[in-house]
Amino acid sequence: MKKLILSASLLILGANAFAQENDNGVSLDGRWFVMGQAGFNSADEGNDQSYSFVPQVGNFVSSDVALGLGVGYIGAKQEAENGNVVSTNKQNLLLVKPFARKYWGVAKNLFIFGELSVPLGFGKNTSETSLGNTTTTAEAKYTNIGVQVAPGLDYYLSDNWSLEATFGLLGWNSTKPENGDAANSFNFGLNSGVDNGVKIGIKYTF
Repeated sequence: MKKLILSASLLILGANAFAQENDNGVSLDGRWFVMGQAGFNSADEGNDQSYSFVPQVGNFVSSDVALGLGVGYIGAKQEAENGNVVSTNKQNLLLVKPFARKYWGVAKNLFIFGELSVPLGFGKNTSETSLGNTTTTAEAKYTNIGVQVAPGLDYYLSDNWSLEATFGLLGWNSTKPENGDAANSFNFGLNSGVDNGVKIGIKYTF
């Protein structure tokens, strides 16, 4: 997490320095973009990890509004040890995420944006409990739907290529097991949303 935040900070500083030296603006109206966005979070000395990769495609319907769709994968793993018992829980989620963005120009090559998305996920939890040479495994499928808000930075290196950083802010999720009732949650902060955490991406606009 510290490395991701440091990278985002360097991105902001570099963008400001570049914008002061560069007089070429970037026109977005009517253009399409494709991008790959990835995120990784680690906590509890590496025993709690989550990661995501969500390719996206979108269109600037105006100079400051974009609509798009992302399809990708989210994974998570938690490990715990209690005496001779080792417990491992894994989550695998296929994500479909329509989104809308509003952009504001900070400098001629630097934009900030707010993203509203409605992610839909189809997942599976796998739990393993190990005691000596004996391992017990259980699986459970579930669906997930959410609404999340994420601000971000978009810095254009050229007319076509840009670097992007997105930060989770608000997230509401409803998770329904295959044979159970739905559970709702609301989060606020950097780890909010289904594909939570800080995400860094490379975008091609054409």
